[in-house]
Amino acid sequence: MKLSIQDKWLIGILCCLMAIFPNCGKSPNEPSTPPKIPPAGTMFVDLSFFRTNPSSQPMQPDAALSKLNFFAALTVVTAFNAAVLIGLSVPAAATAAALSVEPTFESDGKFHWNFSYPEDNPILTLELTAEVRLATVKWEMFVTSPTHTPPLSDFLWYDGESDLDGETGYWQFYDDQQPAQNVETVLIDWQFIADDDRTLTFTNVKVGNPRFGDRLRYQIAGEDVSMLFTEAATGDTVQVAWNMATGEGFIIAPNYRNGQKSCWNSTQDDIDCP
Repeated sequence: MKLSIQDKWLIGILCCLMAIFPNCGKSPNEPSTPPKIPPAGTMFVDLSFFRTNPSSQPMQPDAALSKLNFFAALTVVTAFNAAVLIGLSVPAAATAAALSVEPTFESDGKFHWNFSYPEDNPILTLELTAEVRLATVKWEMFVTSPTHTPPLSDFLWYDGESDLDGETGYWQFYDDQQPAQNVETVLIDWQFIADDDRTLTFTNVKVGNPRFGDRLRYQIAGEDVSMLFTEAATGDTVQVAWNMATGEGFIIAPNYRNGQKSCWNSTQDDIDCP
């Protein structure tokens, strides 16, 4: 069949467009490279300084009296851990476990990671999904556990979004004690450049909870770590900061030493603040 000049011209334009936009003819559901799973450090707070530091172990009363500032900080951090952080340790570990799983791209247009946790004695069956959008990735983690109380079946444990580089995003967690109600509990807004360069803000978003609106900001920059807790009801803040290399730190709390900055040295003994 002989082509007209107009047909040849149209074919030429189409060829140029295909050269410039090689993916324009592909199905939107066609697989591409899986997105990078945000690291567990977007959910995890490193409190090892307080768990492993010799000053946190039992000691003679006279020695303990010289470390009151450190012990006040230890008490605050322990309370933070119990109230906000301890419940997120398993999701963080489960998310890290997904890194060793090869995802599949399925007809819903999402990548799926299917695995069990922990690997040696599974009690959770997990499915992590990722939907790549124009500038973000939408994440969802579903969990099934017949032994959980109450039992869980494809329960939406958490969801969230990250940018395509995986450096900023958020996680929204849901109450596993009320799996049918989809009750929001903790929101984490995060920025993660590296393990030693990240900022996480935890907010209690569970309506009706007496701590609703309370916020914990955790920041690590190199060896310097800080935690800032803000109580929604009063606006009061408590700050604890420490250096992981030197062991020095301080606490500022309204109910401790009249809110004055109170410091400790490398052996966690009380000192005057610089």
